[in-house]
Amino acid sequence: MYTRDKHAKRAYFVGPVSPAPPPLPASGESPSLDWLSSKPSSTKDEEKEVVPAKAVAEAVTKRGREAARCAIKELAVKANTAVAEGGSSHRDLLRLIDDLMQAK
Repeated sequence: MYTRDKHAKRAYFVGPVSPAPPPLPASGESPSLDWLSSKPSSTKDEEKEVVPAKAVAEAVTKRGREAARCAIKELAVKANTAVAEGGSSHRDLLRLIDDLMQAK
């Protein structure tokens, strides 16, 4: 807690806070894919193999889902730790209750 002008100020953080991911475009296309599509194709012989768009889309989607699952699992561990007894959110909630009782 810190004081300024004889007024006590304190911040309380109870529960996990995470930024929401940006919404996906409705068309299913991303601006980065549009940008890549606008660039000229490679002319190197070893890069002339054509991979079907469906195979690329499936690989990208699968990798994105796996990354999202991993991030969600990490966030769940952090959230459970924060709200568990002795965690940062638990301590802040107890401090808030104590401050409210003292201000009574």
